[in-house]
Amino acid sequence: MKKHYLLLLFLFTYVAQAQIINIPDANFKAKLLSYSPVIDTNSNGQIEVSEALQVQTLNIYSSNIASLEGIQYFTSLLRLDCNNNNLTTLNINSLTSLNYLDCSNNALTSLNASQINNTLSYFNCNFNNLTSLVVPNMFPFLDMGLQNIRVFANHNQLTTITFAGTPEDLTVLDIANNNFTSLTLSNIIIYSLGYVNLSNNPFTNLNFNQFVFAPDSDGSGGALIVNDTNLAEITIPNMGVKQLSIQNNPNLISINLKNNNPDIFLNSGLDPPYICSDYDGLIFSNNPQLGLICCDANEENTMSCFAPNVQVTSYCTFLPGGNYNTISGNVNYNCPSTSTATANVKVVLNNGDSTTFVDSSNNYIAYTGINSQTASLQLEHPAYFTVTPPSYSYTFLNFGNTPTANFCIAPNGVHPDVSVSMLPITPARPGFSASYKIVYKNNGTETQSGMVNLSFNDAVLDLVAALPTISAQSTNSLSWNFTALAPFETRTINVTLNVNSPQQVPAVNIGTVLPYTVTITTAATDETPSDNSMNFEQTVVGSYDPNDKTVVEGQIIIEPQLDDYLHYIVRFQNTGTFPAENVVVKDMLSYYLDWNTLEMVSSSHTFRSTRANGNQLEVFYEGINLPAAATDEPASHGYIAFKIKPVSWLTVNDIIENTANIYFDYNFPIVTNTVSTGLVVLGTSNYDRPSFTLYPNPTTGELQINLPTGTNIKTIGIYNTLGQKLVTFTNSTTIDVSILSQGTYFVTVETASGKATQRFVKL
Repeated sequence: MKKHYLLLLFLFTYVAQAQIINIPDANFKAKLLSYSPVIDTNSNGQIEVSEALQVQTLNIYSSNIASLEGIQYFTSLLRLDCNNNNLTTLNINSLTSLNYLDCSNNALTSLNASQINNTLSYFNCNFNNLTSLVVPNMFPFLDMGLQNIRVFANHNQLTTITFAGTPEDLTVLDIANNNFTSLTLSNIIIYSLGYVNLSNNPFTNLNFNQFVFAPDSDGSGGALIVNDTNLAEITIPNMGVKQLSIQNNPNLISINLKNNNPDIFLNSGLDPPYICSDYDGLIFSNNPQLGLICCDANEENTMSCFAPNVQVTSYCTFLPGGNYNTISGNVNYNCPSTSTATANVKVVLNNGDSTTFVDSSNNYIAYTGINSQTASLQLEHPAYFTVTPPSYSYTFLNFGNTPTANFCIAPNGVHPDVSVSMLPITPARPGFSASYKIVYKNNGTETQSGMVNLSFNDAVLDLVAALPTISAQSTNSLSWNFTALAPFETRTINVTLNVNSPQQVPAVNIGTVLPYTVTITTAATDETPSDNSMNFEQTVVGSYDPNDKTVVEGQIIIEPQLDDYLHYIVRFQNTGTFPAENVVVKDMLSYYLDWNTLEMVSSSHTFRSTRANGNQLEVFYEGINLPAAATDEPASHGYIAFKIKPVSWLTVNDIIENTANIYFDYNFPIVTNTVSTGLVVLGTSNYDRPSFTLYPNPTTGELQINLPTGTNIKTIGIYNTLGQKLVTFTNSTTIDVSILSQGTYFVTVETASGKATQRFVKL
């Protein structure tokens, strides 16, 4: 009996060791039996379990195999390549050591690898019929010193894909040519991506925050391809994309690349002029409805190069591009009291490298980079006040810091000082009403009371309305009393005057000059009386552009005015058919202006303003919701006014020119007219000078000088921009300038009441 048991035990052991694997697919079995290196080591025409356990690499591609039944016994496999066969299902859960799988170019409708854990690095199931896919928990392999995980699943019928783990070193994800309408990667963030292809899917929604491209050794990121989708918007923030292809998207309206980090699109390595063909990292083509690309401000030139017919802007958000730190705080007067507004007090970084202004709530915010940063206040009259603390200093070693820097302003002695200015809110036109704003401010340390007076030509102007109510009125004069004007407080007076028409007497025609003088007086002796009055001359116009720029001081200044402010006003109107949610005014200040003297004066709406990169002034109206002119014409207007001094070294060779760009939401900017102010040295000037107009201006031949009736001309002089007199005329209001070369000139008219000068252009 014992012999029988021993015999049975021997037979059982032998059968187990020589167990033959059932391989029903004849082509699969034939491939295994002819495999090199040899798998059928005992040459019995069968594949046994013991033989399968010795195989680590199996390349059985292009062998007409319809089934891999039996593959489950090859549990030592590290690499399986079964592409280009006839497989419809594949279960490889038993291959727990598998590192490389290529089952592409089959007819798979089912692929089960979900039980493989932390071994697989290369996963390729391209060109199959899969509708869903679970990618197993994968493990990176070392390739050329880099950790790599690669997943290829293009040309299937996928609508869902799930990652069983969190592949933190995923370097390739290719799911192009499937049926995805949206994509959620199991609430994980995949990073270290080097290549992502999402093309030819009917995406209608896609969250790109699921992808983060880690920078390469040169600081740049990877490649993203989003071609042939149904997406209407593409937003790619903070991904580190180096190469980007967005093509053939028929519904695509906008692309948002703001804060893509790092700034890898900066000039794309090109110098002006940009030659797009020299760089293949950006492709925007055949997106017929694409109207907007938003990017960091320093990438706008590059984007415009690759998308020349698309609006490119950095104003899709009002945060700066790229990485930054944020310094914010409040500025109060006579702390701890916060009753006095400190709006428009200037906060500077690094002694004026950039500037921001306190808002109407006494708060400010500034954005800056790394390394050492200093924040301080720059007051218009620093001797009047003490600031506590004088400054804040920071050393930022990285980004994302948000320190708070609060300042307190206190009086330093007794300093009475007020100022006044006048702003044309609308042009003056014959027969129409013109609106003006008088702005007066307490620049000193003492609460003050007094009077504001406006002088004007009552014969051609009639009062329509004033707010607040006028305190006193006489011929050519309006006055307003004020009380308790606190330090740093600004108040405004709105005045509307109707301009005579050409049919009235006296007649007002296009080209007529309307002189105004506004003054402010108080009981105290003012420490800076030069800004207690302002002379303003407005030329009557016909039709006008509602988006324009004006320099209130006019086209010329004389040498004594070099230390005075020039007042600029940018007016804008929403002439569209839908409210403008956001408006931005961007003004590149002239080289001939002292940028550090910039002060904000007045605005139609609540705003935030900054000066960066030296001369770049930006005024942000976030959430202004400016009505369209078609639905609410009076409310469709807005303006921003600021003042700034010329540089001290301005000469008669210099013309201060300035233009503003106005952005309404995501539309192309509206470019205003260019305003010019030149310095002239024409001898002693008489501020009681006569008014006159020139027309036509520009001219090719004759200039007509229009003076008030009864004015006798002594002489008329033509000067070049160097202040040199070229021609003199007497007793004539029509002068021939045809002999002059093309350029800019000045006409000085001398009468019994003084001299006046105006600029003209010879064509």
